[in-house]
Amino acid sequence: MLCDLISAKGYTNASWMTDESALACLGTAHQYGLLILDMHMPTVSGLDLMRQIRFKNREIYVPVIAMSGDQRYRTVAIKAGACAFLLKPFAIEEVEVAVYKALLIY
Repeated sequence: MLCDLISAKGYTNASWMTDESALACLGTAHQYGLLILDMHMPTVSGLDLMRQIRFKNREIYVPVIAMSGDQRYRTVAIKAGACAFLLKPFAIEEVEVAVYKALLIY
């Protein structure tokens, strides 16, 4: 649903990846303007994935929007480098604003 929303707003290359494929894709020639990470994923946490992405791509900054149903992740995600945090369940408008700001600022 989130990918459909982002695509419907005119953003290109929006895709959903599992945590395993995220790191593999980030290590290839793909260039991403924004990542939206759930803090609760099956194999690795979104927080760990965000740290790995930052470590692997030190020379390139890609804004990350973190999301979780647990408010306690907000501060941790922001300290780890997320530019925004969405508390689930979130309104579509919240996603639109977060994506717009992330792409505008970064």
